[in-house]
Amino acid sequence: MAKNSNNGIDSVNPLLWTAGWHLRFTIAAVTVLGGVIGYLLDMPFILGTLGFFVSPVVAFVGLRHVNGNYAEVLNEFHSQSRRKAEDLLSFDEDNMETYMLRSGSGEKILRKPFMQYSTVTLLVTDYSLTIHDGNLLDMVKLDTDISESTEEIYFDQIASVNFEPSENDDEKGQLWVNRSDGHGNSWSTDRKPDNALDDIQQRVRDYKRQSAKQ
Repeated sequence: MAKNSNNGIDSVNPLLWTAGWHLRFTIAAVTVLGGVIGYLLDMPFILGTLGFFVSPVVAFVGLRHVNGNYAEVLNEFHSQSRRKAEDLLSFDEDNMETYMLRSGSGEKILRKPFMQYSTVTLLVTDYSLTIHDGNLLDMVKLDTDISESTEEIYFDQIASVNFEPSENDDEKGQLWVNRSDGHGNSWSTDRKPDNALDDIQQRVRDYKRQSAKQ
């Protein structure tokens, strides 16, 4: 995998980002810092008290910073994943479509983003489906791992493609590619990939219909 960092995103302030993901630590650190500075300036009570009351404000500002800027980090991760998938292809198809599956995991209390995200890029041509998976984003650390490999599945190897929703949420679930040899592969997604599903199913049908005529 190729490791990258999203720290170059202009809208992200590293200090506020860290504060927003480590609320209790931020509150404790600002409070202690106020006390230490107060001790050095011979104003321990005043600055210690100030640090105590300011610390939740700093944590709240950090939280708002995370919630206000995570979408840009996520979009950059999507772009990195898509570019790598297309770069890894050894061919150039005029009629190729690219789709992306995304799933998130990890604590979301007070925060809009998940702590980790993974993506799967689907590259669909008239005769095959290429899978680029194993792409990971650590939203807390702003680190990405982008896979360096793809798998191409030809349509004559595919028996069916379907979406299996999760028990608690019909939008979340697994995209399944069932192979002609009885095996199958699945990938998690936070949203039902209607466009990808319709396109792949239609192209598989068209391919097999055309093959049957030959």
